[in-house]
Amino acid sequence: MSKSNYSIKVILFEGKSLFSRIIRFFTRSNFSHAAFLLNDDKDLLEAWVIDKQFKWSKTNIINHTPGTPYVVIDIPVSKKVYDRYLEIVEFVDYCKIPYDVLGVIAFIIPFRMKINGRWFCSEGVYEILRYLGILASDTPGWKINPDDLYTILTSDKFSISSTGVVEG
Repeated sequence: MSKSNYSIKVILFEGKSLFSRIIRFFTRSNFSHAAFLLNDDKDLLEAWVIDKQFKWSKTNIINHTPGTPYVVIDIPVSKKVYDRYLEIVEFVDYCKIPYDVLGVIAFIIPFRMKINGRWFCSEGVYEILRYLGILASDTPGWKINPDDLYTILTSDKFSISSTGVVEG
């Protein structure tokens, strides 16, 4: 992959909280959460609790349980794609897209439960990357759990740029 001055960073967490363990159970994943890392200051775009409701919004890594391991995957992009990404980040943050709880539960039940207009974490990251043309896949986002997202990104020639642990 050619060197680019612009990149989109996806961060995946191996959550330690009770809620994270529940998510890992429902999705059958090692990773419990996926988000976009917006800058080196640890700002994120993610599905998170806002006003006692799960919504997609800009947040900060410090909201995560201290000691939670994470990996960051770096996706080099052109300036044009990066500018579109920044517009999408602002739009998603403005809209506060609701979290799809039923979509997560659907990973362990034999039928599909999906509410249109909602995303769970890995679904939202995946759909934004597909929209930007970074991922070329016919697989719908509601089928993508955090481990699937990790596998897709790392097998698509993108590399882990860093690993770490949420500081307390």
